[in-house]
Amino acid sequence: MYYGNYKSCGCLKKECEKNVHDRLHLLNGTCVEWLKHRKNRCDSTSGFRGVYKTKVGKYRVTIGFKGERYQLGTYREFQDAVDARLEAEHLIHDRFLEAYEKWCKRQKEDPKWAEENPLIFDVHQENKIITVETNME
Repeated sequence: MYYGNYKSCGCLKKECEKNVHDRLHLLNGTCVEWLKHRKNRCDSTSGFRGVYKTKVGKYRVTIGFKGERYQLGTYREFQDAVDARLEAEHLIHDRFLEAYEKWCKRQKEDPKWAEENPLIFDVHQENKIITVETNME
């Protein structure tokens, strides 16, 4: 239903939701746009994304990528927890975006190459150490 320049009853929301997948780039469960424009969540208990205050007053740090959650450790000091999270974001999220941009550039130059060489960006964690493997170094 229209009232001036507004739509009511959820029509506009439904219209926007239909087209959202055309504007987002999803790769293996990761939204490129979300990584580019990530913000702190309003429901964060600590005030920083991926940092959670435990019942005993320490800070647990996690990061998600491609549908997996990686445990980065528990810290006594909030700033140490934030630093660990930022380091992981750089290692995983920022490097993924760099690899994705390189892959997209190469894809535009040579679509046949892109068909034969899908973007590979895998994260591994062993003994709390995170490593990244990519074909776009």
